[in-house]
Amino acid sequence: GKSFLLNRLLNVGCDSGFTVGHQRTTQTKGVWLWSAPMPAGPEGQAAATIVFLDTEGIEGAGASGVYDDRIFSLAALASSVLVYNVAEAVREDDIEKLHDEA
Repeated sequence: GKSFLLNRLLNVGCDSGFTVGHQRTTQTKGVWLWSAPMPAGPEGQAAATIVFLDTEGIEGAGASGVYDDRIFSLAALASSVLVYNVAEAVREDDIEKLHDEA
């Protein structure tokens, strides 16, 4: 899921980065942060520190709709890239949830 992808982007293992479960049960509660320095890019781009956010999924166990809205809003407003992960193929109601959250 999202945590595994973030660990890959950070080049860290699942035992030292974001917690990764091996089932569909949620491992992330709330919002977790990790910052990492990134080297200078091509054509004189300066080095930068990137902050990675790992958030609890929408409709997490025992979470209310208001809680989901706040988590999603924080992640969306704080991010230049947002990864929306679904368990299967994206369905129309998944898109409607995103629209409702926004």
